[in-house]
Amino acid sequence: MMLATGLTASAPFPDAQNMTTGKAAPPTRVPSHIFISGHSLTERPYPEMLATVFAQTGQTVRIDTANRFGTSIKDRLAATNPSLSPPTVPNHADTMIVAEQHSLIDNLVWNDSVQSLRAMHDRFIAENPTGQSFLFTAWLGVDAARAGRWIEFERGAAPVWECLARRVNMTLEADGRTDRIGVIPTALALANLVAMASAVHVPGVANADADRALATLFEDDVHPTPTGAYYAALVTHAWLGKGQSPIEQPASGIPLAAQQSLPPIADRFVREYRLTMQPMSMQACRDYLRQEFIGQYLRYIRPTYANQGLKGQIQWFRHRVEWAILFGRNSPRNPFFHR
Repeated sequence: MMLATGLTASAPFPDAQNMTTGKAAPPTRVPSHIFISGHSLTERPYPEMLATVFAQTGQTVRIDTANRFGTSIKDRLAATNPSLSPPTVPNHADTMIVAEQHSLIDNLVWNDSVQSLRAMHDRFIAENPTGQSFLFTAWLGVDAARAGRWIEFERGAAPVWECLARRVNMTLEADGRTDRIGVIPTALALANLVAMASAVHVPGVANADADRALATLFEDDVHPTPTGAYYAALVTHAWLGKGQSPIEQPASGIPLAAQQSLPPIADRFVREYRLTMQPMSMQACRDYLRQEFIGQYLRYIRPTYANQGLKGQIQWFRHRVEWAILFGRNSPRNPFFHR
C-alpha cells in the first residue's frame, strides 16, 4: 500500500528479516544552536529556511555554517588545505548537521566516509561534549526525463546512508561512548515528495505533474529552490524538534499554499520513517550493497561514464567488479567490515 509520504509498506529498507531490532534514538533535545558542515546542498537558502521553520513554531535557533561547495567531509577536515578547512567549531553549539558528497559509493571507497564522519563528529564533541550530530543525506542530480528512476534510486540509497551512520556508531560503542550520530533523511523525503506531487495534487508544488514538481523544488538538476529548501528544512525540524510544525508566521518567498500543505507532509514522513526504519546489521549492509545497490548506483550514473567514451565504459565495468569484491571482503579495507 502506498502511504501519503510515498513510502510503501516494504520501503525504504529491504530484507527485513536481516535487520537488527533497535531503532534510531530520537534527538535528546530541541536545538538552540546548530552548526552545519556541508556543501552547496546545505548552503543558502537551506540555513535561512531552517531558521524560518523554527521561528514558525515559536523557537529561536542560531545557525552557523561551514559550507564548501563540492567538498567531501574528508576535504573539510583537511588541515593541509586551509581554504577547505572549516572554521573553529562553535563551542556552544548543541547540534551539528554534516553532509557528505552525494556520490555515495565513490565517497565510501575513495574519501573514507566512515572515518571522516567519525573524525568530524569527534571534532564537534571535543568542543561540545553534550552535543548531538546528524548526517544530512544528500541527493544525486535528477533528469526531468527520468524522474521515476531518480525516485527509485534515492529510495535505494536510503539504507546505505543509515549503514554509514551505523558503522560510525559501532566505533563509538566499541570505544565505550554513549554519543551517537543520527540520520536526517532529506534525500528520501524530497524523492517521496516528488513522487507524491507526480500522482496527486500537492498545493504549492504540483498537481499530479512530475515536471512541475521538479521545477518547483529544484533550480537545476540538484540544487533546491527556496521551496525545496523549505521542505528540507521542515523535514529537518520534524526530525530535530518536538511535535507538529504549526505556522505562526509566514515564510518569506514561499507560496502560501506550500506553507500550508508541506508541514503536515514533512511531519508524517518523519513519523512513518521512524516506524519503518530499522538499522541493518553490517553483514546485511554489505550484502545489500553487493547484491543490489552497487548495480543500481552504477546504472543511474552510467551517463557520466559514457561521456568519457571508451575509457569511461571500461572504468564503469571495472568499478562494477571491484566494488562488489571490496564490499564482500572480510577485512578493514571494506568500509562496512566489522568483526
